[in-house]
Amino acid sequence: MDKKYNLKNKPLEKVVFLGKEEDIRKQAAPTVLLVILVMTLIIVFWKIAVRDPDAFEKSLQNRVERIRQEQERISEEHRKKQNSRDAQDLQDGKK
Repeated sequence: MDKKYNLKNKPLEKVVFLGKEEDIRKQAAPTVLLVILVMTLIIVFWKIAVRDPDAFEKSLQNRVERIRQEQERISEEHRKKQNSRDAQDLQDGKK
């Protein structure tokens, strides 16, 4: 009757380390937390690794298209300003 029993009738095993008795069940929590941490890291890295490569390609294409449109808009504004300057110069030359 040296063994103590918990509510589930399982013996509580004791480990003596440096003169201190510890319940083995207390060592399970860090192991469980470590397993959860490792699984979380695996899931995160897996999600990063299997991103949709087409989404990246589409993103680049959209960015290039926006830059093209912006360049066209700027060149159109520049042409309009240049045309208005030329028209002003012609009017000044006629007067």
